[in-house]
Amino acid sequence: MKLFFHCRAVGLLRLCALALVALILRPELAQAQPQDGQVFQDWTARCETDPADASATRCYIIQGVVAGEQRQPVMLMAVAYPPGQETPLATAILPLGTDLRPGIAVAIDDGEPKRYPFSVCMADGCQAHMPLDAALLAAFKKGVAGSVTFRRGPNRPDTKVPFSLKGFTAAVNALK
Repeated sequence: MKLFFHCRAVGLLRLCALALVALILRPELAQAQPQDGQVFQDWTARCETDPADASATRCYIIQGVVAGEQRQPVMLMAVAYPPGQETPLATAILPLGTDLRPGIAVAIDDGEPKRYPFSVCMADGCQAHMPLDAALLAAFKKGVAGSVTFRRGPNRPDTKVPFSLKGFTAAVNALK
């Protein structure tokens, strides 16, 4: 059984830390003004002070997905607006050991999946970045649920991980 949790859930703190590190190391990924910890149904806003500029705050929204009775972290989805850009960027962070060759496939509701390559693997997971162009952003805002399909390792079947879009519109709008 797959469940949706915010970063406060046990076991997701490492993935949340990874998302934060990714946003700090890549400052072009985030900016905005919701309140840190503000919850938008299944999405949570996170805001951090820019280490290079203490007067600047960068914000993003996140949703962690855990699975099984032990509630093991499976995926973290983070969304932020790059500074000065109108198009948000989504980042899926998946477990180490993932087969990087096929990338990921993202689908909204019953829509056709779209493929994205992995960008980087860090100590706690592998990241795939998805620019949310006008069509994909509209699908996220209208959708009820999305899914990310990836291969957990070489010669293994694909794994499909659902994520919720409840609260996404309000959360992403708070970032602007």
